[in-house]
Amino acid sequence: MIVVMVFVTMSAILLSAAYDGMHQLFVFEESSDRLPSTSDGIEEALGHGLARLQTGEPTVAPNNKYTCDLKLRDSNGDLIEFRLTYKKLANNEWWLEAKNPTGASQPTCPPFFSDNTCPAAL
Repeated sequence: MIVVMVFVTMSAILLSAAYDGMHQLFVFEESSDRLPSTSDGIEEALGHGLARLQTGEPTVAPNNKYTCDLKLRDSNGDLIEFRLTYKKLANNEWWLEAKNPTGASQPTCPPFFSDNTCPAAL
């Protein structure tokens, strides 16, 4: 019975230590994803938009455009919204614009555009 009590106590201590390490990792990851206070966030929004474009092509409207809203956190933890506009050009080329939204809200940007990822460019 004493062996069981020692085992349970040691397991609880190890789980507590593992949880603390994981918690610190999540805090670090969350803070690294936030926009720096010295930036307006447009560069980060463009980076997120390009990363989504690597997952596939958005479904464009008849005017060859796709528009969606992207929300990112700043260094204070507040949400900042950006409007991403994709425009399909000739020869499978894309034009991407990120700006602060004006007018009616658009659908939220999906995490990826296709279930199939693009092959790595060599």
